[in-house]
Amino acid sequence: LWVRHLAAHAGGVSLSSYLIGIDGQIALPAMIPREKALAHLERLVEAYETGLSAPLPVSPKTAFASFVKPDTSPETRLKALRVAYEGTFQFPGEVGRSPYLRRTYPTLDALLEGSVQHLGFDAWAEQLYRPLHDAIHTQGDPK
Repeated sequence: LWVRHLAAHAGGVSLSSYLIGIDGQIALPAMIPREKALAHLERLVEAYETGLSAPLPVSPKTAFASFVKPDTSPETRLKALRVAYEGTFQFPGEVGRSPYLRRTYPTLDALLEGSVQHLGFDAWAEQLYRPLHDAIHTQGDPK
């Protein structure tokens, strides 16, 4: 949905996009300027090409968990990351559901210590997932 949403805006079509499921919905508003959409798409393609050579030290749910309020303590942020990535007794976490992550980054510490092209988890999360996070959490109703 996100890539199609960006592609439409990059092509000059301003539209809202929706993903509706049994557990909720996601709305992406029609507020992305063409140049910004093109820049996001370029970053995604570059990351895809880089990821063909080395496993990127980032995962989507853990990336979203990292986008906490600025006044959140480092300990609280790390706990949220650990729960998202490694899970709890009742919740398997992202690494528990992905053979790829289990093999390349078996623990949160391994993920956070990973680096590709001198970029670690936080940089990849910001580059790949922050624009989507911000689009989902835009104030106001999509048109």
